[in-house]
Amino acid sequence: MEKHAEGWIYSGQASDRLWAKSAIGRPLSNSGLLLSSAEVIFCHEHRHLELPYSEWIVDAVSDDLNLLDEAVVIEALRVPGNKVVLNANLKHLGADYSTTTWAARWSSDKHPRDEGPIAEVRWFHASSELDVEDLYNWTDEVSLRNRIAEVMIVDDESSVVSYRVSTITPSGEITGL
Repeated sequence: MEKHAEGWIYSGQASDRLWAKSAIGRPLSNSGLLLSSAEVIFCHEHRHLELPYSEWIVDAVSDDLNLLDEAVVIEALRVPGNKVVLNANLKHLGADYSTTTWAARWSSDKHPRDEGPIAEVRWFHASSELDVEDLYNWTDEVSLRNRIAEVMIVDDESSVVSYRVSTITPSGEITGL
């Protein structure tokens, strides 16, 4: 793998298959597949690709303290077979999405080259402060596209819990107060 301004280029023989079968990374015209650092970790753990170099994880985590959390979110979404395209790659698919969406998700039997996602995803660490208004606005925007708004929460032990969020509009009168 070689360093690229937007991530890592993998040009091994599995590069075509990683996109065609699993929608991992972003295909580059002639030079292989562009992977984020979190996707590099996923491919190393689940697709048996070599890391860029022996001390890469140490260097990558020192560059991005959220990297391991992001990697466990990708793992939680992808291991069941879902296809996940990160925000930075969605624009290259011509997909319509919220600017605060971290990634979009397709079910295992669908592919981004053929149709739009079924869900938009954001992730947070359990210790992050919750901005209710921001989450509400994002959920509303995603719902207007007829997509599922999914929030992934990573705890201190790197466990991931997923939530489907939606907006509600209560109506009626409050009585008994």
